[in-house]
Amino acid sequence: MTVQPPIAPQSGQDLKPLPKTIWMLWFQGWDRAPEIAHACAATWVHHNPGWQIKLLSAKGLNKYAPDTVAFAKRHDIGLTGLSNVVRMELLDRFGGVWADATVYCTRPLDDWIDIGTREGFFAFDRPGPTRMIASWFLAARPGSYMARALRRQVANYWRGRDTADEYHWFHRQFAVLYEADADFKQIWDKCHKFSATVPHYYVPHAEKLFKPVELIDRKAMEQGASFVLKLSHKLDPEIILHARSLGETVYTWLCDRTLDWPARRQLDASIARLSGAAA
Repeated sequence: MTVQPPIAPQSGQDLKPLPKTIWMLWFQGWDRAPEIAHACAATWVHHNPGWQIKLLSAKGLNKYAPDTVAFAKRHDIGLTGLSNVVRMELLDRFGGVWADATVYCTRPLDDWIDIGTREGFFAFDRPGPTRMIASWFLAARPGSYMARALRRQVANYWRGRDTADEYHWFHRQFAVLYEADADFKQIWDKCHKFSATVPHYYVPHAEKLFKPVELIDRKAMEQGASFVLKLSHKLDPEIILHARSLGETVYTWLCDRTLDWPARRQLDASIARLSGAAA
């Protein structure tokens, strides 16, 4: 996978506006995605009516990320690793917002994303002591030096290898660029930072998503205390079924509060149409 080198950095004022496109991916097809992913996708539709939500699956990737599709034929790196390659190709080619399928939107992007992408690139800051950025939500304006440089770094990382040398390889490549590329470092240092701590409010997921809903949960949601929440689909199915029998848990509340939204009905109908067309 060959990626052209980034062009000379532009100031944020010289870049084109952020495209109002939200990219989300479920490789197996959204008709096979779990309820938590459907709920998350519905929140993006609900809170961002002026935006276009692109629900991608493996079958449609060639249209938007042909380099990644070609790469995947030569490298078996697993879906998690491949999704990191996909997101960087999409953001470099088209710009917009990438949200993992289990990122739950709680406030409109128009409230804050222009501040976040003022320098052309956005990622939530410091999700852990050894990681500079969170990868589950990224945004880039067209022509972003950082998006192109990171996409190229990812391609270089996979050249000549078939397995990652660490779980957080993507985050490590960001750090490598930060140390090696003075322009990349300068831009990131100027980027407006929003902490990844608040979106991780329900971490550890297996513990906090299955506790009873409290007033503080409802108030935080009403007030948009966090722009987004990072959730998870990697949960024991038996625990999910058991949670349904216990009454309202955080998990069931987050899923079920979207069911009556027009956005959720619109989303489910769209997924059903896509599933029928692919059958």
